[in-house]
Amino acid sequence: MKPKLSYPAIRGIARGCAFLLFLALMASALLAAEAQQQPNLAGDYAGTLGPLHVKLHLTVDAAGAISGTLDSTDQGAMGIPCVDFQVNGTALTFKVPAVQGSWKGTVTGDGLAGTWDQGSPQPLNFTRDTFVPAAQPSAVDGIWLGTISAGGQTLRVQLIAKSDAGGKEYCSADSLDQGAMGLECEKVVFTAPDFAFDVPSVKGHWEGKLSADGKVLDGTWTQGAPLPLRFTRQASALSAAPLPPTVYDPAIAPVSAADLQS
Repeated sequence: MKPKLSYPAIRGIARGCAFLLFLALMASALLAAEAQQQPNLAGDYAGTLGPLHVKLHLTVDAAGAISGTLDSTDQGAMGIPCVDFQVNGTALTFKVPAVQGSWKGTVTGDGLAGTWDQGSPQPLNFTRDTFVPAAQPSAVDGIWLGTISAGGQTLRVQLIAKSDAGGKEYCSADSLDQGAMGLECEKVVFTAPDFAFDVPSVKGHWEGKLSADGKVLDGTWTQGAPLPLRFTRQASALSAAPLPPTVYDPAIAPVSAADLQS
């Protein structure tokens, strides 16, 4: 004979199933809330470490894995890999093995606030780059290339100018042959045809004029003594010259203890 379920038993089973369904819904809600609280880290950030300008570039893939690179623009060190990203709510940490450094801090409304540790901790806060390009670029926007000749040496200088949606002008300078890339400009002013900017990291200043056809910037670079520096418009940007391979002195031949005592 098959056992029969009484009404109280059936009601108890129904309550148990409802409770399990409630737990499942609660778990889904908690997971959804956690996903919503996960900060969106993808983007470009800028900060200063003492006198050095530092840039951080973060990407997040479809699975949520974070990857990134670090630039020390004043030192010409670009694209240094960052690894071991750890996120816990708004807390963030990552490492930079190439320079034996690490960063830890928190995600804020407009960037990242924290500490860089490369032997001794120092504050390093990043501000998110919220640059919105102008719908119509200014006449000076674009990629420019020129050369400086001084003391028998010729150095190529690349200038990248851009303007934002509010009409403010920005630029960065690259000393291609020295591997110093992305040097930030300040006090960038363009009142056609006059154009001028500073490069504080090298205590330099350029000022000149844009040609009527928009293809040449003719002016003077001042970094102690004024020098002519003429830029011509380019279709694409150049990369820094590759660094020469490291050359080591020959190893010293081994010396026996007997030779040292003689």
